[in-house]
Amino acid sequence: MKTKLTLLLLLVCTLPVFSQVVIELKNPSFENPSMDVRVNKPICCKSPRDWYACGQADLNTPDAQPGNFGVTLKAIDGSHHLGMVARDNDTWEAISSKLHSNFVVNQEYFFSLALAKSDKLKSDSRRTGKPAKYDKPIKVRIWGGDKYCKKSELLGETKAISNTEWEYFEFTFKPSKSHQFLTIECYYVTPVLAPYNGNILLDDLSPIIPITRENHTQLVKMKHERKAKILALNSVQSLEKIQTDNLAKRRNYNEETLQSQPSPKREGSSKISKDDKELISKNQKIAFRVETIKENSKNEAKGPVLWKAVFKNTSNYKYQILWDATITEGWKLYSQYNKPFKGAMGVHINLELEDHFILEGKSMESENFEIIYDNFYNTDLRSFKKEASFNQVIEVFDISKPILGTINYAMSHEDGTINTKVINFVILIEQEDIFFEK
Repeated sequence: MKTKLTLLLLLVCTLPVFSQVVIELKNPSFENPSMDVRVNKPICCKSPRDWYACGQADLNTPDAQPGNFGVTLKAIDGSHHLGMVARDNDTWEAISSKLHSNFVVNQEYFFSLALAKSDKLKSDSRRTGKPAKYDKPIKVRIWGGDKYCKKSELLGETKAISNTEWEYFEFTFKPSKSHQFLTIECYYVTPVLAPYNGNILLDDLSPIIPITRENHTQLVKMKHERKAKILALNSVQSLEKIQTDNLAKRRNYNEETLQSQPSPKREGSSKISKDDKELISKNQKIAFRVETIKENSKNEAKGPVLWKAVFKNTSNYKYQILWDATITEGWKLYSQYNKPFKGAMGVHINLELEDHFILEGKSMESENFEIIYDNFYNTDLRSFKKEASFNQVIEVFDISKPILGTINYAMSHEDGTINTKVINFVILIEQEDIFFEK
């Protein structure tokens, strides 16, 4: 009797441990595809390593990207990602992988992945045989099963994926069976009258994490890292676009400004054109936002970090904007130069780009940072204590127009508290003033 009781106690004590096992996926970013060395791009129609294609045998498998069928979007993690399509002949693609451990029945899990859609993907229609665009939004469904491609239980599905830049989508689910295989399937947005051509891009699959008190820190850390990764990626893409567009903006600004002005009404006519209405509406919205920020700037400043800013004219059309942060004792800010996958969201100052100004290079930060081991992120991070400053040079073509922007950042306390915040501001160069929304 004593032996049986001991075994029972051991079993009970062991169950929570098994239920908290984090399930790591194999090749979660679809790396090391077969490459065509002549053109330095992945060979199409081959399953990614450690994943099994579930599509019909006479149809193409999911494709390693970028580089195939017109897809140019860069990976958010590593060098490659995966593309899947649904077709107008009622066929669609899916991939499947074996997990290193089974799901625990009724254990709640967290899972996330990066998704996007390409507006450029083209291939032949399987219904007509003619070239066709595969650009309509589709969705992703997650299945559990007891063998490859077996769809025994639907664990979750997304909405229609219409974003053309990477975004992370999250799932929580409680499996009713101890599945050991995961299948990721693209599918039409239902209800649908007829099948159509669409695509989905996947990257950076997270581990499947049991939602428990013990795993709370890991979940929070991963969510912060992914938010920082998206922010950093958007900043890089914005800078690349800025550098491409700057020359054209300089050449065409005067002409575009004249063309964008509301056209004079003809004598005796009270009608306003559609383009003029849109321009007036946009200007009204900007004016409302400016007034809202100015009004809220009168509120009492609160919080661990207080911001102020000034700007100075450095040449004919160029201005340097300086942002200063005063940091409360015990708190710290993170550098914008920390790699997203290694730590918290650094300070990112984003100016909403309009035709009346351009950025000159990227924002810079002060050098009074410290390399500090962060217990929350378990790595060394560039951090600021007490104070920090940031600056950005811009070239302005019309000083009468406002410049709107945001400061996005994470701040952490020595007691382990971590918060993220977004602050709106407006720069009024002609009035020589800057307002922060408090």
